[in-house]
Amino acid sequence: MLLKYVAYNEAREKVTGVLEAPSEEEAELALWRSNLTIISLRKVRRPPSIYELFPTLFRVRTKDLIFFTQQLVALLDSGVPLFPSLKQLALRVPNRRLRQVLGQVIRDIETGARFSQALSNHPSVFPELYCRLASIGEESGNLSQMLHRIVDYLVKQEELINRVKRALTYPAMVALVGIAGIIVLLVFALPAMSGLFELYGANLPLSTRVLIGLNEVIKAYGIWIAVGLFALFLGGWQYMKTPGGAARRDRLALHLPVIGRIARDGGLARITSTLAVLLSAGIPLAEGLTLVEKIARNFVLSQGLRRARQEVVAGQSLSQALAQHKAFPLLLVETIRTAEQTGTLPQALETQSKFYERETDAAISALASLIEPAVILVMAGGVGFIAAAVFTSIYSLIGQIK
Repeated sequence: MLLKYVAYNEAREKVTGVLEAPSEEEAELALWRSNLTIISLRKVRRPPSIYELFPTLFRVRTKDLIFFTQQLVALLDSGVPLFPSLKQLALRVPNRRLRQVLGQVIRDIETGARFSQALSNHPSVFPELYCRLASIGEESGNLSQMLHRIVDYLVKQEELINRVKRALTYPAMVALVGIAGIIVLLVFALPAMSGLFELYGANLPLSTRVLIGLNEVIKAYGIWIAVGLFALFLGGWQYMKTPGGAARRDRLALHLPVIGRIARDGGLARITSTLAVLLSAGIPLAEGLTLVEKIARNFVLSQGLRRARQEVVAGQSLSQALAQHKAFPLLLVETIRTAEQTGTLPQALETQSKFYERETDAAISALASLIEPAVILVMAGGVGFIAAAVFTSIYSLIGQIK
């Protein structure tokens, strides 16, 4: 939702602006973190924009955010001040949605908001972690250096996701081609042959009779079957977005062979890498765990981090807190315990993130090596079964004609 606020900044100056947030509570929290004292906060009623109607189509992807941040770093390192840099980038970034958001960021800065505060008004584009690191960069006077860290972090996360996509691209293409071949044989080839079989009264084998029956069912109820499958898929997709559905999905994923290893090691790589960046930037451990919890992307790991944060706030060390949850391996816990004793926790977490990235790569390679032959065998078996059923019927018909 869009909320208009009036508040006092740290200099006791009245500032106004528009904030985009999921709820009023989230908006109040974002303003509080920007060191603003709220005077009023109210919803802005307006018709939904095309970006809100089609968020997937016009979303700002991670690579768009990386491009923007890299260009901003380059301008700042060249000596161009922040505000002129943003004005230049608002005209140059290729993503239309990001251009629109940057225009709003510029207007917020013109009314007295800080850069990080203006970014936090758009949580769907700039994650909380991004805004928090930018805020630290502003406070320390090292915004360019902090943006460098953000770029490195975003690039690492994007590479991890791209590895999974690359591993699954070839099996997906094979499956699509195989399914298309089966559909062509069932919908076009088999009906033509079945008419010929009926004309000559051929004694068809069981496999051919099964396929002809399947073809009749598809012709009679194909639309309803497609609608039912689509509704089932859509319902399942919506259920997975609910807390209960996400919890069941993530628990199941962690217990699946190979896939569970990817989900666990990929999540741990993301968690350790992010926490290392946050602690290196000077963010307190409890706050860092809160931010990491939101990017864990796995309910089990996120729940473990939430409980660990509560125990850290209560006075326990990070290693003691993580040791109480089975989601976190003993190797990680022992490494953190040693790092806490030597005062090298950020460096140890970075080392662990690289280890889990390698483990994730190995698991992805193992998954690809299992999926590729399995998909090929299943698709080849389906096409082969249909082809064999058709040809055996042809040979049977030829024998009866003789």
